[in-house]
Amino acid sequence: MIRLTSIVAASVLLTLPLSAKPLSANPLAAQVSGFGTPFDPNPPSDVRDGVNLGWGTSIRSLLVDGDHSMVMTRLTGTDRPYSSWSDGRGLEWSPLKALPEGYEPNYFAGRSTLVGESAYFAWTDFPDVFIGHTKDAGASWSAPVRLPIAPFESFFFHNDAVEDLVVLPGSPHDRVYLLVETSEHRLNLLVSEDSGQTFPIVTPVSNFFHNGGKLVVDGSTVHAIYGDGVGMDLSVMHRRSIDGGVTFEPRKLLHFSPEIADLYLDVELDGPVITVVSSIIAAFSQSAWVQRSVDAGSSFAPAVAIPGVTPTILGRAVSIRGDRIFYAHPTVSYLPTTGRVLYTYSTDGGQAWAAPQLTEGVTGEIDQVFLTELGGRPLLTTRADMLTASAYFDDAAGSFELGFLSLSGADGGFAPSIDVRVGVSDVYDNLVSVFVDPDLKVWSTGFRPQRLTPDGFFAGPSVASFDLDQFGSESTLGWVLLALGEGDLILPDGRNLGLSNDPLLATSLDLAAAGVLSATLVPDGAGSTTAVPIGLPPGLTLHAVGVGLDLVAGTVGPITDVVEIGL
Repeated sequence: MIRLTSIVAASVLLTLPLSAKPLSANPLAAQVSGFGTPFDPNPPSDVRDGVNLGWGTSIRSLLVDGDHSMVMTRLTGTDRPYSSWSDGRGLEWSPLKALPEGYEPNYFAGRSTLVGESAYFAWTDFPDVFIGHTKDAGASWSAPVRLPIAPFESFFFHNDAVEDLVVLPGSPHDRVYLLVETSEHRLNLLVSEDSGQTFPIVTPVSNFFHNGGKLVVDGSTVHAIYGDGVGMDLSVMHRRSIDGGVTFEPRKLLHFSPEIADLYLDVELDGPVITVVSSIIAAFSQSAWVQRSVDAGSSFAPAVAIPGVTPTILGRAVSIRGDRIFYAHPTVSYLPTTGRVLYTYSTDGGQAWAAPQLTEGVTGEIDQVFLTELGGRPLLTTRADMLTASAYFDDAAGSFELGFLSLSGADGGFAPSIDVRVGVSDVYDNLVSVFVDPDLKVWSTGFRPQRLTPDGFFAGPSVASFDLDQFGSESTLGWVLLALGEGDLILPDGRNLGLSNDPLLATSLDLAAAGVLSATLVPDGAGSTTAVPIGLPPGLTLHAVGVGLDLVAGTVGPITDVVEIGL
């Protein structure tokens, strides 16, 4: 069985070259892709693939927590971040709005976290470190609070002192944990019990901090994993506190590198199991290691090297879900080049790893490769050459083989991207994507996967009939068909549309207007079914996307769903 995934009327296999022709030849291509109502008071005249949030130079962060999403952006000419809010679907957003005066981090400095309608932002404004928060989805922000730590002596070494930020929600106040580098390269834990207004607990963690620090908090137990070092070496350390961060147990050495290096950490806590993935990037070597504790940090198993990976600065993606670990990175280490994405995975907590593989037909740039889980399935998303591509992991094949590609083109209505962030909502089980286009406008799209079971197994050139259903809660229902390949495409009326390896986009709207497939339209909203008999030539790939179509007015509503067809 081949599983095909599609999105927003612009979908292709990841095995296709990125030079695939945009769907501008079809007059409905731009119309179908341009869904939603922009919040920009002066929306652009051209139709884009997403919802316009406003102006932005780059994206600081995209955070999704259940039924809430927040994006923070940067705009050249001001140090203050901008924020926009949505629900977990990411289909409608508030206008991008600057944070209040005083929220002025150094360049890209700062860490943010989202807890429902509350968001916290901690940042460096040399020589001090501040924190602030909102509890009403960005409508208002607290006055910045300066942290009670020693000021920095050197801007060069302390552009961003905040290593990690963790918030435990509570009533009436949240508990806030900050891992911060202070003067003379010391690392301290700061704890607030009043939503970041005061920090009565300031506990030394390391007197020889190098770089890379993560916090994991479980009730009153705090785990700090960080890079330690004196001179030309690097040690990955772990320290545990069982009294909320007041005191720490002696440090444990997790891994040692004989040369000075940059350290990037990914950590997951699952009950008593702690999984640590360390990416170590030195001048002459790059490596990644995984270690686990099964007794809540009392002890750690020896480090296991992840074979075949050579991570670059800002160029790796890690997904940890219990015993299943995925690791990916682009095969380039500098801009503006792009390269294929290398990935590997383990299903036993990192003891054994699959042979590293390279993606086919899709590339990635540094800081633009993402690993998430959607619907319980690993999802790889990359951006390169102004295109954003995603692929589900196929368990049977053991690889990221099939997915969708958001095409771009000035004449096709598909917005290219120059900076992308993605997040997942466990409430809607959907992916939220935010990106900046070359005109420095910020856009967002959101979608939710659906399963589609065909009427039995079939292969071209036989006639296939399959059902499209449960596309969401739109008042009317339509469908979009995208065919890729070569050969004949036979419609029910006998018309042969023909294919010459160029994408062909057809919708229920324009085919109905032409007297084709009009009897198959069932505009009943969610749960309605449309039977679409199509003649399949050998090797033809079919994709279908459910959209909200007003079949009377001929307008397009929000696209909320992605359909997967098994052939």
